[in-house]
Amino acid sequence: MRVMKRLELIVAVLVVLVVLAAVGAFLMIPRTGPAVADQSRAGVSVAPEMDPARRLWAADPARAVYVFGEAGRPGAHELPEGSAWKLKDLLAAIGGFTPVAEGRARVMRKVDGAITEILKLSKEEVESSDLTLQAGDVIYLD
Repeated sequence: MRVMKRLELIVAVLVVLVVLAAVGAFLMIPRTGPAVADQSRAGVSVAPEMDPARRLWAADPARAVYVFGEAGRPGAHELPEGSAWKLKDLLAAIGGFTPVAEGRARVMRKVDGAITEILKLSKEEVESSDLTLQAGDVIYLD
């Protein structure tokens, strides 16, 4: 009987120690501020100075186009000199859409000093598109 009481006491002490260790570990987890929702997906417009396309157009390199979103290799890509590249050529060169892409492409271009969306295509329409890319174009894949 006495052995059972000691065993119960030892188990109770161990349970209390484990609970205290768990609470202590929980309290030591670093806390961050409240989560901020991704405003670009919520339909809230991004401030112009934060828009990556506007920042890129300010520099306007001579032969670069910019690919954002669900692309195999997003980023700045130089157009080959002396050839007219189509949208489908560029997508083939950068690995096309990622597997999780919904299959839409938007092409934006600076026209008369204003940023204009000139084309909005589905994944299937990209293959048949004859749009010739120009330096400074921004392609967004989603």
